[in-house]
Amino acid sequence: MTIEHDLREVLAVQAARAPEPERVLAGLGPARRRDRRRRRLAAGIAVAVLVAGGATAYKVTHPAEPAPLKGPTRTVTFDYGPSRLPSGYVELSRGVDESDAGAHGQTRTWGYGGWQEANGASTKKVTVSVYGRWTGPGHSGVDLWRQMAENGSPADNKQITINGHPAVEFKDVDHYCGITWLEPPDRILQVGVESTAGDCATATVVAASVTRVTGVTATFPLRVARGTPGWVGGSSKVLRDEQGCLTLMEGSGSAEVSIELRNGGLEKGGTSFRLDGRRARYYGAVLDWSRQPLYLNGPGIEVAVGNGRTLIVVARPEAKAGTPQTPATIRQGLIRIARGVSAGPLPGCGWG
Repeated sequence: MTIEHDLREVLAVQAARAPEPERVLAGLGPARRRDRRRRRLAAGIAVAVLVAGGATAYKVTHPAEPAPLKGPTRTVTFDYGPSRLPSGYVELSRGVDESDAGAHGQTRTWGYGGWQEANGASTKKVTVSVYGRWTGPGHSGVDLWRQMAENGSPADNKQITINGHPAVEFKDVDHYCGITWLEPPDRILQVGVESTAGDCATATVVAASVTRVTGVTATFPLRVARGTPGWVGGSSKVLRDEQGCLTLMEGSGSAEVSIELRNGGLEKGGTSFRLDGRRARYYGAVLDWSRQPLYLNGPGIEVAVGNGRTLIVVARPEAKAGTPQTPATIRQGLIRIARGVSAGPLPGCGWG
């Protein structure tokens, strides 16, 4: 509905309230002929009243948007990176494990040809990850290195060395090759290569070039308040595509939820509503944005949070398996999570 349409409705209401012209003319009598200037003045006042009335009605119909959503950001320093990569590869993402952030639980990904080709049928990606050896503080919990060495068969895991450190090479049929090794005292490093051929030769070269690095950081603008119903923290990523940066949080646990922040307006479709005064939409099926590299599946909501940013909260399909829910309960669950989110400015990602 346009502004012109709104104004026409206001003018029609004002005209309906005006007295009938015959009664006005009869009341004026001889005075109408004596003072035409007074009539013109009255007409001018009537126009002013109409304009003022129209402006007031329009403001009531279209309330102002709330202030842009704000929140603290967190910057993480990445400790490792490769010095050798296949030709034409650029860095696409940096991420941390929320349960093991800082020096451990870090992942960096490089791809060939940008996100569209790197996530297409001929996937070509290199990932470098760093993990803590133990799941608990100190040397407590599960020893991930020992667990990995004991899993699988000799046909699956090949014992090798990388820069003098014990390592395991794993090849998955035809499209993935991973090399994992242990660096003293308690760090597990991993290089994974995804390609049509599961190229272990490339993985070996990249793994041998991985060293400590300095000056490599990423800023994460999303936060979810502690105790937010339905949210269990998992990982955070900053991703780069042809149109800039976006950031993604992926929950863990039985209620897996994804939260994304990106530039751009609300997508078409779905059901529009207001969430705490902000424009929002609910989608009951699939959310498939042209620039979204991960193609998040619905149901989900998106909310305009100011400064050209859109917040997207999605329940992945596996989270609903075996748990019958109605569209109303799903929507309310997503709204509760969205209300617990704070969002800082989207970071830059000029790295590559």
